[in-house]
Amino acid sequence: MAQAADKKSQRDGEMFEPDLKLAETPADVIIIGGGPAGIAAAIWCVDLGLKPMILEQSDKLGGQLHHIFNPITNYPGLRAANGREMLEKFLGSLDLQKTEVRFGARVSGIVPDQHLIEFSSGESIKAKAMIIATGVRRRRLGIPGEEQFYGKGIMASGVRDRGMVRERRVAIIGGGDAALENALILSDAASATYLIHRSRVFRARREFTEALGAAPNIEQFLEY
Repeated sequence: MAQAADKKSQRDGEMFEPDLKLAETPADVIIIGGGPAGIAAAIWCVDLGLKPMILEQSDKLGGQLHHIFNPITNYPGLRAANGREMLEKFLGSLDLQKTEVRFGARVSGIVPDQHLIEFSSGESIKAKAMIIATGVRRRRLGIPGEEQFYGKGIMASGVRDRGMVRERRVAIIGGGDAALENALILSDAASATYLIHRSRVFRARREFTEALGAAPNIEQFLEY
């Protein structure tokens, strides 16, 4: 792939320029995605004696773990204060001496019957085997100004950005776990909290719906 600066590898916490082009890689398995699933897949590959390569479009491993700021208590066998701490534990199990990691690798498509991976740069490589671990991403509303004001009034974490809404009005849009949890977190700091949901029924777990019912300072706008 072109522009080697966009495809650095990470070993022992240091960044360096790779000396192999992607087309020349000896990897047995190419893993698309460097989040929790991709990291777990790489760990398994190494345990099986295979040489894995992780293709990550961003500049760091971890995926959604970088956006979790509250304690993680429901992952079997592990607890962490936040996503970054959980990522450190995951990376502690990943042998970076036996795992190639390429950052800035933007995959645009795959051709399964040819084992071909295509990149937005126009290049492509053949993979002996591939694992798709592209994970999930946060939903956006897709409304005018959303990108412009993200982080400047539009937020995704009540734990991290609680100070932004102190003595201000805040609106939370959604009806799942994250929406209700953030509404409950922010309602203690905001002067007014509005929860806007397109349905009359919340998808959130009972613990959040029950807490919402006992929170008189959260005004609900349903079927909007």
